[in-house]
Amino acid sequence: MEVEKKIAEEVVGLSKDIYADVAKPILSEVGKTGGGITRILLSPLNGLVWGFDKIVENLDNTISEKLNKVSEAKLQTPPPFVAVPSLEAMRYTGEVEELRNLYANLLANSMDMDTIENVHPGFVDIIKNLTPDEAKLLTVFLRVESLPFIDVKQVDDKIQRSFVVTIKMHTHVIDEFELELLYPCNLPVYFSNLIRIGILESPNNLSLDDQKYSELETCEYILEEKEKIEAEGKIFEVDRRFIRPTSFGYQFINTVVKDK
Repeated sequence: MEVEKKIAEEVVGLSKDIYADVAKPILSEVGKTGGGITRILLSPLNGLVWGFDKIVENLDNTISEKLNKVSEAKLQTPPPFVAVPSLEAMRYTGEVEELRNLYANLLANSMDMDTIENVHPGFVDIIKNLTPDEAKLLTVFLRVESLPFIDVKQVDDKIQRSFVVTIKMHTHVIDEFELELLYPCNLPVYFSNLIRIGILESPNNLSLDDQKYSELETCEYILEEKEKIEAEGKIFEVDRRFIRPTSFGYQFINTVVKDK
């Protein structure tokens, strides 16, 4: 099943779970106190801000495993401009496994004399700008160099070529790579953010081989959109595009996303 078909069911399911697990007890407590809603809503975060000892304790086993094949002669203290901001950032993201593992890979590579040259201080800020879903999405580029996608356009006027994009960045990446994303409907937003921070790029006026797009253009979701557009007397068109890592992105993926 394609991701767009799952969205409605997932939204309903999430709404029910959120109400049952979070909203209901919180609202009940607010009703009892008659105030202090900010304190009540923030109270679950009380234990999520990690201290230095907890961060190091959590990282100790993880990084030790990542460095178990590195000789002791090649080990070093990581440079402060990488280690300090990484540890500081983990105070707020330590509970998130996907992001915690990125920091662990970054620190492990900065402790290895053979891989320190691949560590860029800007990688810390990149991780800060990622969601757990985006961290999962980047693992795809350890397996492929680029991803095809299509934009669906509804052309209103043949002469003036006025149009609106009705479906943006349609791809089968979630199903193809069996990604378990928390919010799959945000996929175009994730791609846009990864482009914004310089990890991915989508060149204009370039596309991949025709066969890369045939499955995208003939899937049920797109054919239904085509029928809808043409039923309104408009012109259905597709822009073939692709997304790939930048040079900076490749280094980030191979240093931070790839397990050490």
